[in-house]
Amino acid sequence: MSINTGNGRYAIGGMIFGIGSIVLIYPWPFAVACSAVGLTLSLKGLHSPRRKMAIAGLVCSAMVLALTGAMAIDTLLTSGRCWCSLAFFDV
Repeated sequence: MSINTGNGRYAIGGMIFGIGSIVLIYPWPFAVACSAVGLTLSLKGLHSPRRKMAIAGLVCSAMVLALTGAMAIDTLLTSGRCWCSLAFFDV
């Protein structure tokens, strides 16, 4: 069974969404959504001629999912104060 991935559109889209999820890491719900889309597109684009772009999108998306997961666990364990909330500026 052959997977038709076109000319690498999935790989390019996965990389764009992976990099976009890095940019959107602080509004983390957007980062999770963008990262999930990037992960899906990158996985579909692994069998295309633009495999390196798909791998870049896969790495970026997985990294953001891991970081946002760590931020969510930290927020739950520290009763709402996330380590990324710039707490050192509190007066």
